Amino acid sequence: MSKPFSISNSEDQEAQGQENTGISLGMPVKGEQSDSAKMVLDDKVLKRNTSLPLTRRALSDQMKMTDREVEERKQLIGFTPADVGYLKDCKEHIVLRIDSIVEKFYAHQETIAEVELLIGDVETLKRLKAALRGYIIELFDGYYDREYVNKRLRIGKVHKRIGVSPKLYVSAVVILEKLLQKELLEVSMADRVCNECDGRRDALHKLLMFDVQLVFDTYISSLLSEVNAASDQVERYAQGLEATVAERTQQLQELSSMDSLTGLLNQRTFFNILRREISRAEENRQPLCLSFIPSSHKSVLPMVPAGLISLD
Repeated sequence: MSKPFSISNSEDQEAQGQENTGISLGMPVKGEQSDSAKMVLDDKVLKRNTSLPLTRRALSDQMKMTDREVEERKQLIGFTPADVGYLKDCKEHIVLRIDSIVEKFYAHQETIAEVELLIGDVETLKRLKAALRGYIIELFDGYYDREYVNKRLRIGKVHKRIGVSPKLYVSAVVILEKLLQKELLEVSMADRVCNECDGRRDALHKLLMFDVQLVFDTYISSLLSEVNAASDQVERYAQGLEATVAERTQQLQELSSMDSLTGLLNQRTFFNILRREISRAEENRQPLCLSFIPSSHKSVLPMVPAGLISLD
C-alpha cells in the first residue's frame, strides 16, 4: 500500500544527499554575506544544480527554492528571530506532552472516513504517529533553514502522490494547531508570563502557514508537471499523426498519378504536366518541343485536345 496520510512524513529522515553549497542557512547571523553577494551565489548554485537529473537534486533545487527565497517568505509572513525564540522556549514542555498531542490528533483523524481509508492498518498508524512526533518537535527546534524547507516540500510531494486532497491536509493543520495552541497557553500559565502568550501563539501560526505555503507549492508544482507531461504526450501523438497523414497523402498522390499496371505516369498526369509546361513557355515566350517515343509498334500517341499545344 502507498504511504498514507499524515501531517508529517517518515521518509523525512532519509539522507538528502545535497552538495555543500557554502551558503549560510537560517536567520541572518553576524558576518554573513551581503544581500547582493548572496543573490549572485544563490543564482550560481541554482544554475549548477538544475543541470543535474531530478534524482540527483533536492526538492528545493528542483523548485528553485534558494536561501534568499526562504528568507523572503519568512519576511512576508513576519516570521522574525523573536518568533524563533518564542518557539524554542516552549520545546521542553511540548516534548513532555508530545505523546498526548499525537494521540489526540489521530483520535480525531480516525473519525474521518477518507483519512481512515488512507491509513489502512495499525502498523501504518504506528509509523505515522512516530513521524508526527518528529514533525512537531521540529516546529520548536528553532532551525528553519533550507533543510527544514526540503522536509516540508517532501511532505507535500508524498501527500500529493498518495492522493491526499488539499482539504484533508488543511483540516489536519487546523486540528494540530488547536492542540498545540492549547499547550502553549498552558506553558504561559505555568511560567506566569501571560504577556508572552500571544507572541508564542502568533509565532506558531506563522510557522504553520509557512509550512502550508511550501506544501501547496509542491502540490501546484506536481500538477504543473502532470499537465506538462500530458501536453508533451499529446504533442508527440500529434506529430506522429501528422507524419502518418503526410505519408498517406503522398501515397494517395502517387496512386492517383501512376498507372497501376506499368508503374508509369498515367494520362491525366501527362496532360497536367503538359498544360504546366505550355503555360511556362507562353509566360517566358519560349518554344516548346513535344516528343513522342513509341515503346512498341502498337503504341499510339494520345489525342491532345484541340488548341492545347498552340502557342499563338
